[in-house]
Amino acid sequence: VWAQEAGGTLYVETAHSTYASSSYGRNAYVTAIDLSTRRATWRSLALVANAGTFLVTKHSLITGYGFTDEPDYLYLLYRSTGKPVDALRLPNAPERITWQGGLVRVRTYDHVVLVRVRGA
Repeated sequence: VWAQEAGGTLYVETAHSTYASSSYGRNAYVTAIDLSTRRATWRSLALVANAGTFLVTKHSLITGYGFTDEPDYLYLLYRSTGKPVDALRLPNAPERITWQGGLVRVRTYDHVVLVRVRGA
């Protein structure tokens, strides 16, 4: 779905549009690939990233997950491990995650949510 390189690591979002139950909860991952070795260094938990974009910050990845009739969230993941740090419930599924000034701008189906992230 989306990929971004930072500091010699390629972060790749792998997801498809379906209910979590139809893929047995095995969907919507982020994988970190070390570009010098071309090997995956970690893969996140499932169901954390199916938005059209994500953000890479100095210490974190800001991802989003949601689907019709499923809980919708914005996630903060450790950039070094992919483990979740925090989650924020969204009004519906995130479609695009971008910067707007110093805030994270999350575009959902019918909302725009602005979030301040400290220490990301």
